[in-house]
Amino acid sequence: MTETERQAWLQLAFTPHIGAESFAVLLQMYGTASAALQAPAEVIAQLGNTSLARAAAEAALQWEQQPDCRLMLSCDSDYPAMLAEGITAPPVLFLRGNPEWLHKPSIAIVGSRHATPQAMRIAHDFGQALSEYGITVISGMAAGIDTAAHQGALKGKAGTIAVWGTGID
Repeated sequence: MTETERQAWLQLAFTPHIGAESFAVLLQMYGTASAALQAPAEVIAQLGNTSLARAAAEAALQWEQQPDCRLMLSCDSDYPAMLAEGITAPPVLFLRGNPEWLHKPSIAIVGSRHATPQAMRIAHDFGQALSEYGITVISGMAAGIDTAAHQGALKGKAGTIAVWGTGID
C-alpha cells in the first residue's frame, strides 16, 4: 500500500459517523480509500466532516512516530485474523508494544468495576494461571476485574493486552 493510500485509509476510518461497517461498504463500492474519498458530492456530504478526518489521520500518523507505536490497518498482512471473525474488523488499531502478542493464544477476562475482594482475587489468580500456561490475557483496563486480571497476567509468563474500544484519546 502506498503512503498516499495509507493516509486516505486513515482519513476515511476517522471520518465522523463512519464505523467499521460503513468503512467496509465504501471500500467495497469504490475499491480503495482514495477512491471513496473522491466519491460524488452527495456521498461525501454523507461522510461527514472530511477536514476533521484529515486532521485526525495526521495526528494518528504523528502518534505512530513514537517508540513502539504502530497503526495497524485491517488490510495489513499481520492484522489479527481472530479479530475479523464474525464481526466487521475495525479498520485501524492503535498498537503500543509488541504486535506479536496479537497472534498468541489468548482469552478475554472482563467483569465488574465494583467487584468484591474475593472476585478480584479470583480474576487475579485466573490471569496469573492462564499466563503461566502461555495464554495472553486480554481485557479493557477498567477498574475492578479487568485490572486484577491484567495484574495477575503480568506475574506469569505470557503478556497481557489492554483494549480501549474508543481509541487512545
